[in-house]
Amino acid sequence: MLFDEGEQVGLLFLRVESFWWQVGGHLWWRRWSGPGETVYGYLEFSHGGFDDFVEDLDAVADELDDWRDGRFEYGGETYTVRWLDEEESRHVRVTTFKLGEW
Repeated sequence: MLFDEGEQVGLLFLRVESFWWQVGGHLWWRRWSGPGETVYGYLEFSHGGFDDFVEDLDAVADELDDWRDGRFEYGGETYTVRWLDEEESRHVRVTTFKLGEW
């Protein structure tokens, strides 16, 4: 949950995904890169706005301390974050962001 001056202004969902990219070959003899990871972020604001973003883990590494301390910077604004527990997070993922189960 995102807050600005104590008022809830939106919901945030983050997930880390692994990826590979094709570096050569065709059909069944394709060659793949080593694995990489990226963070997908989904934001739904109380006023009705929505945004999503993708960041590589190198960029996220600089933000982890802020996230741990309950701060999230977006669009030049710094919001207070209250991280949800596993059940609340699943509920937001499924009902708000329609990302389904995994």
